[in-house]
Amino acid sequence: MYHLIRGNGYFTIGAFVSPSRCTTRLHVETPLPINHFAFESIGPTLNSIVLVFLIVFALILLGFVVFLAALPGRIAKARNHRQAASVNVLGWLGLPTGVLWAIALAWAYYRTEPVPPRANAAADLKSLSRQIAGLEETVRQLESIRHGDTP
Repeated sequence: MYHLIRGNGYFTIGAFVSPSRCTTRLHVETPLPINHFAFESIGPTLNSIVLVFLIVFALILLGFVVFLAALPGRIAKARNHRQAASVNVLGWLGLPTGVLWAIALAWAYYRTEPVPPRANAAADLKSLSRQIAGLEETVRQLESIRHGDTP
């Protein structure tokens, strides 16, 4: 049977045959008593300081997450986006995945206004037709030169 006898910073391990007689005794010295730490007297104060730091860090982290989640919606609203509310919702829902948040951010910058039709579309169509006809004539001339025919 082994017993641990603790004194003032010392351990004694003994192997006892009977409680009154010890056959083996091992004496181990420790540099400091077991319950003595360098900052033991300010332990409760350090615990409180660390708790305050952890709470402040958690609040800063939460504020950063809220800022990131609201960022696509704010950008869309500042750019007078038609679907600013939808971009905002996608920004909040996409924050846990990251992919949808990136899509919301891109969507916030995307222009959704249709391009207005041109007033003189008929004149542009005639101009394009003339350009195509001119290009086709140039291609025919180049092909005839290539085959050895002169125009």
